Amino acid sequence: MKAYSPVLNFLYRSLVLVEGISGKRIEGAQMIVLKDEHVLLIKPTYRPHWEFPGGKIEKMEAPETAAVRETKEEARIFVKKIARKLGTYNDHYLNRSVVIHVYIAEIWEELDLWKPGMEISRRGFFPLDDLPEDISKSTLLRLKELATHADKEFAGEWQ
Repeated sequence: MKAYSPVLNFLYRSLVLVEGISGKRIEGAQMIVLKDEHVLLIKPTYRPHWEFPGGKIEKMEAPETAAVRETKEEARIFVKKIARKLGTYNDHYLNRSVVIHVYIAEIWEELDLWKPGMEISRRGFFPLDDLPEDISKSTLLRLKELATHADKEFAGEWQ
């Protein structure tokens, strides 16, 4: 499976454009999973960067539940307990407002052997001092926030 697909990126951006034109507010959630000074990252096929597992919050779904569900679906990691919320971030695209909730896993387990699929091409635990060069800017910023203020809950722009 290719690590990045321009076709899937085009389809993803088209969906984002349609939602953006409608002015619909979208919420998403991500999970930070740490293991012995390593962080779990995934590489979607529709975006060119490594990032935390996560995705869109479904209708009537709590942000925490979405973060746990997406982590299970994308990385085959089941989060049994969330340590805390790192922050709530805002992003804007066209007329669309995006809110992203980021959580930190406390107790988790690997469910079974992870395999690449249509949505996620790669998954791995990376040393915090040796992250991939093509990590997303926002993911890198969240890790810096976590490292500098481990007990603070952030609010601000996604960047």
